[in-house]
Amino acid sequence: MKISQNARKAIMIGSLCTVAYLAVYIARNILGAVTPQMVEQGYAGGWYYRKYQSGFAQCFRQVNVEMPALTAVGSIYASDVITVDYPFPFLTEKGIYRFVNTANQGILCATINGEDPAYLGFRLHSATKETVSTPVAILYVAGFWR
Repeated sequence: MKISQNARKAIMIGSLCTVAYLAVYIARNILGAVTPQMVEQGYAGGWYYRKYQSGFAQCFRQVNVEMPALTAVGSIYASDVITVDYPFPFLTEKGIYRFVNTANQGILCATINGEDPAYLGFRLHSATKETVSTPVAILYVAGFWR
């Protein structure tokens, strides 16, 4: 039995559709298991956050820090501990990254409490005791929420 040219084209198109369907199935169901699946994102308590199905979470925040009184610690001046609550508790150690924009005023930021699951504590350090304008701390925290 001889197959017509139109029938051959129909079989080829059907085969291509089957292969395309299998590729989509693999991409969605198999590869989707290894790529991070975000389960929640939002804004809470001044933090932008993302939670993933694996339990991993990321938080971002900008804090305008009112410059507290500085106390001499050796040859440098340090503030009291400044605390910032997380939007949700973390269960494990976190990687904490921070940046303080001080408009070239010589302020450094040092984290002193990164282990607490409920808040981040840090101090500001300066080479001089003079009051400076309000520094801006940009915080990034990553860890596991479950």
